[in-house]
Amino acid sequence: MRPTIVLYTHTDVKDVWMPFFGQTEKWLGEYNKVVFVNKYDDTIPVDYKKIFYDNTKIYRERLVTCLEQLDDELIIFHHEDMFLYDKPDTNRIELYSDYLINTNESFIKLIRGGNQVGIADNGYSDLRKIDSSFEYIFAIQPVIWKTDKFLELVKYSGGDTIWEFEIAAQKACRERNIFGYYVDDGGKQRGGLHWDSKIYPYVATAVVKGKWNTREYPNELKDIFEKYNIDLKLRGRNG
Repeated sequence: MRPTIVLYTHTDVKDVWMPFFGQTEKWLGEYNKVVFVNKYDDTIPVDYKKIFYDNTKIYRERLVTCLEQLDDELIIFHHEDMFLYDKPDTNRIELYSDYLINTNESFIKLIRGGNQVGIADNGYSDLRKIDSSFEYIFAIQPVIWKTDKFLELVKYSGGDTIWEFEIAAQKACRERNIFGYYVDDGGKQRGGLHWDSKIYPYVATAVVKGKWNTREYPNELKDIFEKYNIDLKLRGRNG
């Protein structure tokens, strides 16, 4: 099955929208797509279902409001600076989505992150198990999620900001038995904590501390900047 593409974003960072929308349309144009956003903006493509959140609420409350309005069993959750730089393997995305929906697991991370290595326990050599022994079970990154389990996690976790939520979610995953897999398909290491993915080759992440992450993705972002005519003077870069 095809998971629904879900983007959480805000109009304050709409300068990053063009590569996200453009790259998604190029390679995942046939997928259903949803955007969680603070208000209407006519630059959001018409084929995105738009769900609006209350900008006065904290991050988790915004997510709960939006996730509760979804009917989709599976989603791939993103923020706007997590866009594709190459063609994803849609056959494997759909194969692993079929597998996930028929298990007791909650998610499949689409890249490897962190220093721990899970075991392959399911017949797929590039799907490795994340369990309670992992220091970092949850991360805000493109992940195939069972929507109801993601909603459960967001409701149960603490933290007012996105960063506090990501930290608090580790404890919540253990207490709610929310575990899953990550894809490790031989991609090269980027920085200290994550590896490239052939199934879903995305920039992780394109913006760091407000600047374009050219330190870790110099070639990939150069192509993106040229393709979408992005003015680097507006945001700057870190490399």
